[in-house]
Amino acid sequence: MRNRNGGFTLLEMLITIGVLAVLALLMSRLAGSTFKTIDQTRSADRGNAAMDRALMLLRQDAWSAGKIGANADGSITVGEATWRSADSTVTRSQGGDETLRVGTPIALRVEAAEVVVETAGRVIRMTGPMLKGGAK
Repeated sequence: MRNRNGGFTLLEMLITIGVLAVLALLMSRLAGSTFKTIDQTRSADRGNAAMDRALMLLRQDAWSAGKIGANADGSITVGEATWRSADSTVTRSQGGDETLRVGTPIALRVEAAEVVVETAGRVIRMTGPMLKGGAK
């Protein structure tokens, strides 16, 4: 009659520890990748929200503008606001105060009585009912 205590052998324990170590390594890499993706998504969301706000303000300016014009320094005037796009930053100033700064590369220009915005492969044209007879 053979007496066995019902325990695990040393070899079985080593194999189990090895498998658990590999699983722990894979899980830590997965967690790191997940947190990196979450950070990138948050950053992209903040950028999109800032861009949406800038476009909303530009639409409001264009909608209520009595005049739209291009300035010699590369900025554009939309009603009472001045918009500049330089060094991957868009700024809006009105009455000498900067009211918006967005770190998103977009191109702004004036064509006829429209403000043309180019960003990420999209072209957006804005105009308003107050504009009569083209850009001034």
